Amino acid sequence: MALSNADRQRAYRQRHLAGVEGTRARLNMIVEQDAVLALRRLAAHKGQSQADTLRELILSAQNRVTSNMRGEAWDKYHSVE
Repeated sequence: MALSNADRQRAYRQRHLAGVEGTRARLNMIVEQDAVLALRRLAAHKGQSQADTLRELILSAQNRVTSNMRGEAWDKYHSVE
C-alpha cells in the first residue's frame, strides 16, 4: 500500500531529526518573501544549503551582538533557550 503524503512527510522528518545526535531542531515559520529570496540567493551564491546559510548568518549575528557582553548582560542573553 502506498504511503500518504502525510506519512511520507512524517518519515522524512523522523529520518532527518532522529539519529543526528540532537544537533538539529525543526524550525517552522512564515517570513517575508524578500527574506526568502535573499536566503535562496545567498545559499546559491555560496554553494550551500539554505539551512547552512541560515545557521552561518545567525551565528555571525550572535557573535557581533555578544562580542563585548560581560556579566549580567551575558548571563541574561544566555538564559534564553
